[in-house]
Amino acid sequence: MAIEKVCVLGAPADQGQPLVAELLKEGFTVTAGVRRADAMANTPFPDLPTVEADITNADKMASAFEGQDAAAFHLPFEFDRERAASFGTAIAEGAKRTELKKIVFNTACFVADHDLELPAHDGRRDIEGALKETGIPCVFIEPTVFMDNQYRIWTRPLIMREGIFAYPAKPRRSRSDGCAWKTWRRPWSRLCRPMLQTASMSRWEGQRR
Repeated sequence: MAIEKVCVLGAPADQGQPLVAELLKEGFTVTAGVRRADAMANTPFPDLPTVEADITNADKMASAFEGQDAAAFHLPFEFDRERAASFGTAIAEGAKRTELKKIVFNTACFVADHDLELPAHDGRRDIEGALKETGIPCVFIEPTVFMDNQYRIWTRPLIMREGIFAYPAKPRRSRSDGCAWKTWRRPWSRLCRPMLQTASMSRWEGQRR
């Protein structure tokens, strides 16, 4: 079951661009599944082939996946669980009409095996369920801590000012209906701060250019 052609949904986004880069590096033929024809223009891959993809429309997903061997994607966090589930349904329905050999979905978060009453997280499990039901081999990547969040507005200031990395994490008990905040203090922060300063300056320079 050789996989050569991969459709990447969300290719222009922060998470999609590194995925595209790695796939190209490994020799795959990559097509960006996008909503706008010019979506890749301001990325490092302006000449990457594109195909229209709408994760709310099964027909458009089927067209996007036509002729592809695999689909790989991250999806936006949706805080309306029903809408999140509809993403999975549309992608799954589209995939079933094609010859896809594999689906790779990076949830970008922990996915519990029971409801947490957190729509964005519970919706991820609904998406996984829809994809599993296609019968197409699936790979689900479920990072416990999404490290790119070190650069985000809700974590970086506390790291820089106080040397604390605060992140929502499962509390120390057998089951939980929610999340608690876990904090990491120095010396971790001493290692992290130079990296954050460099990354911050690098991003600022990129924006200025």
